Amino acid sequence: DPGFAAGSGPYDIVFCRDLIIYQTADARKSILRTLYGLTAPRGLLFVGHAELTSIMTERWTSVRQPCAFALMKSDGKTGAATGASPPAPPGPSRAQPPAFGAGRRSSGHRPRSGPSPADSGSSAVSPERPTLERASQLADQGRLAEATAVLEEILQHDRQNARAHFLLGIVQEAGGDTRSAEESLNRAIYLDADNVEALRHLVLLAERRGDAAAARRLRGRAERILSRGRGAP
Repeated sequence: DPGFAAGSGPYDIVFCRDLIIYQTADARKSILRTLYGLTAPRGLLFVGHAELTSIMTERWTSVRQPCAFALMKSDGKTGAATGASPPAPPGPSRAQPPAFGAGRRSSGHRPRSGPSPADSGSSAVSPERPTLERASQLADQGRLAEATAVLEEILQHDRQNARAHFLLGIVQEAGGDTRSAEESLNRAIYLDADNVEALRHLVLLAERRGDAAAARRLRGRAERILSRGRGAP
């Protein structure tokens, strides 16, 4: 609703995860206009990892902070963030804050602190078995290279795994590798023709490269699937 939260704000931080990606182009523009109006100068907008690159415009710039899918409100003209430059990211430390979204489920990792199996003289712990859930956890934490490695290992053993191709495309898109993302997403819909999520991501990628005809074709295909009551929203 364009009148959402009218008269409130502006807010230093706004969270809007995994909503924009499922909207039409016009709806996305309307939502972003509303969020822009509700965000304070130099305010932050947190989005889903698959949405980050598609939202970056002259009005929103990535903060490029590891594990944070955040954009900073810009002046809308030069692409520069309004106000003074943000502080530089802190240097590495032993105790890192929890990754955004990590609290939803356990990562299964040992704590960073404390002796390792090698330090205590015990045998090394075997690596975690690569699973789609593990890849999703890593992607949610912004650990895109690790998520990619897990998915590629899965696909080495199961090239017909449509979900793995889909998740790999999402991770590649979040990392800015749009060409590889399109290839992975197209493999996903080749193996699972009713994957509406993959089609919607391909719509966004087609729009970003200026291929309106492809975007219309893909959107129409997704709408036909949904009209039959199939495909995940």
